[in-house]
Amino acid sequence: MFLSSLQFGVGALLILAIVIVVSAFRILREYERGVVFLLGRFWRVKGPGLVIIVPGVMQMVRVDLRVRTLDVPSQDVISRDNVSVKVNAIVFFRVVDPQRAIIQVEQFLVATSQLAQTTLRAVLGKHELDEMLAERERLNLDIQRILDAQTDAWGIKVTTVEIKHVDLNDSMVRAIARQAEAERERRAKVIHAEGERQAAATLLEAAQMLARQPEAMQLRYLQTLTQVAGDRGTTILFPLPTDLLRAFANKPPAG
Repeated sequence: MFLSSLQFGVGALLILAIVIVVSAFRILREYERGVVFLLGRFWRVKGPGLVIIVPGVMQMVRVDLRVRTLDVPSQDVISRDNVSVKVNAIVFFRVVDPQRAIIQVEQFLVATSQLAQTTLRAVLGKHELDEMLAERERLNLDIQRILDAQTDAWGIKVTTVEIKHVDLNDSMVRAIARQAEAERERRAKVIHAEGERQAAATLLEAAQMLARQPEAMQLRYLQTLTQVAGDRGTTILFPLPTDLLRAFANKPPAG
């Protein structure tokens, strides 16, 4: 009986030792790093590959170094010209310093999300609505630069920020449509006036050229009559040139 109990105890200890040894081996992928704590104090960053962690003495926190995508929820923004819009964006970032990402901030993903929302409202609130719609590239760079500067202390690198949607209410959409329509009408009137000015200048030049030769004016008059007379179903009343009457008036009588 005693021998069997001893064998059972030795077997249990052996199994426990095997479990402890097996649990001490950790495998980290190429994109992972392990922040190791020794008796609660930071020891080192390990990985990738095989890592040995002594149970009960060491603890390890895995950190993913791949680029992460953070969807910033829709934010209510009041622009500088007092227009209320809803804006959402997407942020791409990655961990470059696992030690600071674990030690300096409790949950770097949540902290980055909250900071991105606040920065998005603060930056866009300094610009007018037209700038939000037409200069997204510049606004993206401004938000990315501010986020990157603030998250640098957490060991996080913000690579890209993209504003996805700028949602307007129905009244503002109608106002923008009326503004665009008025702008198109203004451009049409300007183009029409410019065409009239160019046509007037061309007509003036033509009139000056024809005034130097009265015969040219008569030929042009006859050419115009020829073009109009092409339609036989039209009755044409045209004035007789005074130059032609003057020619008959100055002709001496016959005999």
